[in-house]
Amino acid sequence: MGFKKPPVVEAWIEFRFALTQEKSLWDESAAVDLVKSHFEDFKPESFSKYARIEVDAKTGKPNLTGVQELFDRVRAFTDGRDLCLQAGRDVLVLNQLNKGEWPGYEPMRDAAMKAAKKYMEFRESDEPVVVAVGLHYRDVVSLPRRPGSGIKLEEWFRIYPEVPEGDFGAMSGFKFSVHLPTMCEGANVVLTTQSLPIDPGNDSELRFAIDWHVSSADRIEGVDRARQWLDSVHKGLRSSFDKAFTPECLALFEPSKGE
Repeated sequence: MGFKKPPVVEAWIEFRFALTQEKSLWDESAAVDLVKSHFEDFKPESFSKYARIEVDAKTGKPNLTGVQELFDRVRAFTDGRDLCLQAGRDVLVLNQLNKGEWPGYEPMRDAAMKAAKKYMEFRESDEPVVVAVGLHYRDVVSLPRRPGSGIKLEEWFRIYPEVPEGDFGAMSGFKFSVHLPTMCEGANVVLTTQSLPIDPGNDSELRFAIDWHVSSADRIEGVDRARQWLDSVHKGLRSSFDKAFTPECLALFEPSKGE
């Protein structure tokens, strides 16, 4: 089943690398060099850093005088801001943002695979070096309602939280996650659904975010295996998407004619 109005707002593919014998230092300068030399369509925009704080084992008190600021990753965007590249010491993430017509899975996968190879080339690493892969989709679903009234979740979702109204009253918002270890072969799957704040300018809709996160359960061993894994779990994820909503909800996404 294909949809004319897919609810995808963002998707990303993440690679984890085994870099035990690095030939180059990873810092802000190296991160900028990576983007400028291998990703000419991207421009470095920000750095992500974190702090390392020593804690006294006996007292449990932190030593704030010895705080170390450490570099994590660089974030770079294309001019149209439809792609975001995140590069860390042993991680690479390619985010596909929905700024218009959704390009689909295959263009995103191909761009991510190309990016992973460029990253490995810059880091002067030989295969097999990719050890873990992740695929994440973020959907936002808008459901119609009468202003001032609620909805029945079971009329739209097949996976949803349920609160006995007679005992606890009506539910106004929620966030819940479920682990689905057998949904995709060789993968850990987490499905998270949460309600979003009501748009003050449009109280005739209730919006919900649905996050599908799939991560490899076993060591991947190389770029070619990563591609095979991504194709396999995407197929399982695509099938599960159709099954997660009722026919009434799927109709909002305008299924393609004949499908």
